[in-house]
Amino acid sequence: MLSIKHLYIAALASLLWLPDAISGSQAANAFFLYTSQVDAQAEVEAAREGLAQAKKRARLDTGGLLTAYIKLGSVLKRQGDLNGALETYKEGLIVAAKLVARNAGNAGHQHNLAIFYSTIGDILLRQGDLDNALSVYRDGLVIREKLAAIDASNSLWQNDLAASYGHVATVLRRQGDLEGALKVHQKSLAILEKLVALDATNALWQRSLSVAYDDLGDILLRQEDFDGAFQTYQRRLTIMERLTALDASNSEWQKDLAMSYDSMGDVLLRRGNVDGAVNAYRKALSIRETLLPLDASDAELQRSLITSNIKLATALEDSSYYAEALRIAQSMQAKGILDPAYAWVISDLKELVGLP
Repeated sequence: MLSIKHLYIAALASLLWLPDAISGSQAANAFFLYTSQVDAQAEVEAAREGLAQAKKRARLDTGGLLTAYIKLGSVLKRQGDLNGALETYKEGLIVAAKLVARNAGNAGHQHNLAIFYSTIGDILLRQGDLDNALSVYRDGLVIREKLAAIDASNSLWQNDLAASYGHVATVLRRQGDLEGALKVHQKSLAILEKLVALDATNALWQRSLSVAYDDLGDILLRQEDFDGAFQTYQRRLTIMERLTALDASNSEWQKDLAMSYDSMGDVLLRRGNVDGAVNAYRKALSIRETLLPLDASDAELQRSLITSNIKLATALEDSSYYAEALRIAQSMQAKGILDPAYAWVISDLKELVGLP
């Protein structure tokens, strides 16, 4: 049985790393696979310039404009500027909503509007604004349910619908409504399992299914169904090990694999298997340390390194890992990539290390 202190520390780690639900947009999915080798500020400026150019071409290419909003928002989010990302996505939402107002029957416009509801919900969820996150996720869900009903054979729309169910379930779980979360999440899982059955070679569907298994495992873990959580997390891990074996250079899949090891470590620790948990946590840490030199501006990755060290400190009762987590957090703060919403982490880690 874990102590109250251990449960608190586990909660600290989970709050630091709340993985975004998968994107329902092809444009966003493609961009999330993009890893820049340029300076962080230059990357932001390039995305801003891309948006400025897209605005000039807006009358001829509205799709390009919406993609530019997604790209800039994604850069800002990845670098830890959640408020900047939120404002960018909101501007994109206004454009998408105007297009729908002009032609409500255009399925493409509806699809794009749902994407912005999804991206805004992701930011609000990361910021802990659960009520508003749930509201915008549900706005997107309404659209995607209608689109999926229009053409049940459209696999992209089915995948989007599954993602929206997953978004809503995630917020319900965070709000403590585990039964409600489970009910909604089962809808997502049913869709994804059907898609994978149609084409087991589709990497996007496989990844989506793996995320759904992880979400289900989180619910079962909260319900203290440790055996069920373990089996579900194992399904997620199996998929991600297979995908990363196919393309070891895909950094997003590597991040997913690290998250899978984290989840396995969490349930193993709750079952009392400390050695197994430590082994899983170390695998996650190793992946993240390997990825960091590829993009030192990736705030999400650095935050996950903090999480890895906290989990190891908890399992091993070794404060040196807390010290390393503190060092990373302070470094992020000094570089301006630690979102203010996470500033409290530094004071908590100082207390755990024994610093004033």
